[in-house]
Order: sequence, then structure tokens, then C-alpha cells
Amino acid sequence: MSFNLTRIRLRQTALAVFAGVLCAVPALRAQSTFITPYAVTTIAGVLDSRGADDGYARAALAGTLGGMVYGPDGTLYFTDEEQHTVRKLSPDGIVSLVAGLAGETGLVNAAGNAARFNFPSGLALDGEGNLYVADTRNRLIRKIGPDGRVSTHAGSGVSGEADGSAAMAQFKEPTGLLADGSGGLYVSDTGSDTIRHVSANGTVKTLVADGLLDNPRGLALADDGTLFIADSLNQVIRARTPTGELSVLAGVVDQSGASNGVGDQSRFFRPSALALAADGVLLVADDGNNRLRRIDLATKQVNT
Repeated sequence: MSFNLTRIRLRQTALAVFAGVLCAVPALRAQSTFITPYAVTTIAGVLDSRGADDGYARAALAGTLGGMVYGPDGTLYFTDEEQHTVRKLSPDGIVSLVAGLAGETGLVNAAGNAARFNFPSGLALDGEGNLYVADTRNRLIRKIGPDGRVSTHAGSGVSGEADGSAAMAQFKEPTGLLADGSGGLYVSDTGSDTIRHVSANGTVKTLVADGLLDNPRGLALADDGTLFIADSLNQVIRARTPTGELSVLAGVVDQSGASNGVGDQSRFFRPSALALAADGVLLVADDGNNRLRRIDLATKQVNT
């Protein structure tokens, strides 16, 4: 499909859709989500090459790619977990640094290459142009403003599961991020097996508690407020309604496989990233199977 299937790893897959084009990592590749058979195009990076070089997209290098999100102008923002940086691919095909310094870890709030991250993963973008980063090993949610300055949006940096104010709340290993359209964020706190919500002022609340999920990662949000969750090590895709009801959309808990089918007739193996297409299809990066799957939300039919 739209990515190098032989190179997917559990922590390395993200999906994003912009103007009907699906983009996936590693080795940024794209396809139309609405045309069959699918056409695959490498839009940035060099296969089997690693590094931190910016410049023309097809010559730029990266390490371990993580989360990504499209901006309204078609700019693709992505994290380089291995290099501890946030970078972007502009519509004119140039890869450049947004924040962080390649190969340098730390926790520094500053602009550009003076900022520091520690294994940044998920990304989300709000309507004001703020880019949010799941700074996984710093156990924080960071924010990059339109001026390029990095600040801490939520989290104390202490490992834990405490809810509360931005400065007091705790995360264990935040990975997946998703903007809620109202200035808030949904967070997959993979280390605590929970789904958290961060309000616009940074207040953190647990939406799905520990014991229900196992290694949650990718998130997607429907127009009706339904939150879809890649429950990775439970081998299922879950749906959470706005009233808090949690159900299995596709797959069977603790049963891995690669079968297509309707709802519980389908099987997944470590599903990680999710993206919602405009045609009512939920796209799933099925990492353990090295496949891209699609779920028709109207029928729950799963196809590869």
C-alpha cells in the first residue's frame, strides 16, 4: 500500500490523510486513498539510509520516524524519534527542522535547535497553529507555537497516572496524540495503558482507565465524537462513544491474525496507527502483519 511493508516496526508507524492522500512512515510514502489499484510514491527520505540531513525531500535522511500530522497548507510535520527532533516536509518538497537538535536528548524549552526532546513520538495540530508533541521519555506533552518556541503544555515529568492541573498531572509513556477540535487533546498513555484528555488549559483527565487496554497507540476521531483506539497488544480496534461507552469495533481480544471479515470475524496483529478518511473508512496500520487495513465504519467490514 502506501509504505514500505518490510520495514514497519511497532513504534515506527503513523498515518495521516490530507486532501485524499494517505501518508505513512517509515520512509515517507504516499498514495491516493480513493483510487484502486493503489499507486505508491516515496515523497521523502532514502530507503535503507539513515541520518538527519535536511533539504530536498528525496535526498533528506531521518532516523526512526514516529508521529505525523498534516497542516492546513499541506505541510507534513513528523517526529524523528531516534534523532529527538520535530521536522517538516513543505509542499514544495523541502525537509527542514522545526525544533530539537539531531542526536541530542534533553528537556529544554526554547526555539528551534535550542529546544530539546527525549524520544518525541505523536503529533497533533490545533486550529491556532500550535503543534503538540508527545515527548515520550520526558513523560510530557510539549507545545510548539506558531513562532517556533517550545513550551511544556502538560505533565510534571514524573512517571505516574495522576490527573489534575497541567503542572501536577503525570504520564508514564505518552505516544499517540489527537486534537479534539476544541483546543484539547486526546493522549494514548501507552505506559499506563490509558487514554487521557488534556483540556485547552492543560488539565488532564483519564477517559479510559488501566485494565481495559493493553498498549494503546493510534487514535482517530469521528465527526460524531466517537474516539477510535488502536488497542495494540489486545489485537483489536476499539470505539469509545462521547458518553464513555467502550466497545470492540473490529477484531477479537487476545486473538491475533490477518483475516478480513466483518467485526469480530476479522483479526489484527499489533495494530498501531489510525487515520480516518473522508469516505467513512478507518485506516489501520496493522504492524505485526505488515499490512494496511481498512474498516468500513458503516458495515464494520475489514479489508486489506
